[in-house]
Amino acid sequence: MREHGAAGLILCPALDTDAAEISRLEARLPIVLAIRRIFGARASLVVSDNLAGAARAGPPNILSSSGGAISRSLVAWIAWWCFKTGLPGSIGP
Repeated sequence: MREHGAAGLILCPALDTDAAEISRLEARLPIVLAIRRIFGARASLVVSDNLAGAARAGPPNILSSSGGAISRSLVAWIAWWCFKTGLPGSIGP
């Protein structure tokens, strides 16, 4: 990318990307990670905050495809699942 005058890269890393791979790239160009955290990577990061977004939306404001309200237990399960799987923006592992 240097030959094209790129000042850096914005990467959306795959699930199995490790911090060492990011470090090797960062040695050549500045890196910004988007969508997914890579724990141990020192790159800048841009992600959504899924848990805070769900909390702001609140169960009464979340609608199913049929237009009915989604139950509080379903919203709680989704938040728990995001936390356990470490989805982008969650505070999980």
